[in-house]
Amino acid sequence: MSRKDLSLVEKISILDKIKSQPHSLRELEKLIGTSKSKKKREGKDPEVDKAMNEWFSAVTERGVRISGPMLQQKAEFFAEKIGHGNFKATEGWMSRWKDRNNIKFKRFHGEKSSADSNGADEWSLTKLPEILKKFSPQDIYNADETGLFYRATPDGSLCYKRETLEGSKKAMDRITVLCCCNMAGTDKKKLLIIGKSAKPRCQQLH
Repeated sequence: MSRKDLSLVEKISILDKIKSQPHSLRELEKLIGTSKSKKKREGKDPEVDKAMNEWFSAVTERGVRISGPMLQQKAEFFAEKIGHGNFKATEGWMSRWKDRNNIKFKRFHGEKSSADSNGADEWSLTKLPEILKKFSPQDIYNADETGLFYRATPDGSLCYKRETLEGSKKAMDRITVLCCCNMAGTDKKKLLIIGKSAKPRCQQLH
């Protein structure tokens, strides 16, 4: 006889036992089926879930840092490969997928791990070209800053072999220069300079 087939008389008997023996409540709950075993929920697209679980496990073992947009993009990639063109990795889907697999966002503490150069290389070789295809080289710009020690003299000089050069203290006066240019090299922006004020003072913002 299954738990669902308990007769009314038997259920009344169980309730009498609960009243007389409160300590055995947990065992009686199992008998009448009130204690339900938790079953792992499955998503609407188990094949995509399975592919995502295998991929997530593999990349996290390698130390790759994963973000929400990466999860969504990868899920839609797997769905397309599987042949599920109607699949959309919405915010709701991502939230439910993380709940099903006990995944949550955590912040890093300390500086124990080195820079994720492998993940950066993978992104620049696989994701970046796909993004750049949407734009022309004239519309793709890169900007970077560099330090310029404008009063520093060269580290060496041409001289006769018999001569000995004596070093001197280097001038450390420095400015920061921002360089910007498009990918085609047709538009080179004017250099932006960050220097030191001759008379530095605190300015009050209104």
